[in-house]
Amino acid sequence: MEEVVLKIDLREKIGKEYAKKIRFIGKVPGILYGPDLKPLPIEADAKEIAKIIKMGENFIFKAESGNKKFDVLLKDFQRDPVKRNILHFDLYKVSLDRPVKVKVPIVIVGKAIGVEKGGFLDFAFREIELECLPKFIPENIQVDVSSLDIGDSIKVADLKLPEGIKVITEPETVIAFIESIAEEEVAPTPAEEIKEPEVIKKRKEAEEKEEEQE
Repeated sequence: MEEVVLKIDLREKIGKEYAKKIRFIGKVPGILYGPDLKPLPIEADAKEIAKIIKMGENFIFKAESGNKKFDVLLKDFQRDPVKRNILHFDLYKVSLDRPVKVKVPIVIVGKAIGVEKGGFLDFAFREIELECLPKFIPENIQVDVSSLDIGDSIKVADLKLPEGIKVITEPETVIAFIESIAEEEVAPTPAEEIKEPEVIKKRKEAEEKEEEQE
């Protein structure tokens, strides 16, 4: 695969006004940081950042500033909630020989036995945090739910991951489970006519008898 390079420049200034100014000319403010690098305010072309985002999560590429190049991944970015344009981005400098912590999406595969029986698959946890060398970062983690019956679940501890990948997420975290769909509650039948208490009934009968005698 051809090497992907993002050209970045150090920002001359920081602050909201300067950020507005560079966004107006098609650039996006950002931050470059890492374990052995003091955070640097940077800026890059908005269209180039958009291309990087399309590469997917945890994609490692080069950030180039002058005659310097860094191995980086796009750690985070923000969009305008209405216009959807990119407002800010974070680049994380990685060392190819050092483990890095990343969050990887979980993908469910297979159709559970419990679903075939009428149950419902609840996909409760959609990403997992891992630590590994950059070259071992998986695109996603596939979880096969085929064997799950109603009441069964898969936890992080149940995952079989390749050697060299350390799981950071709590082992007891439930990824998916099969629950039964509750039967529709039967509408209560109209209540039978409530019978009068025996004492009241006898009293009424006595009163009716007295009226007949008057």
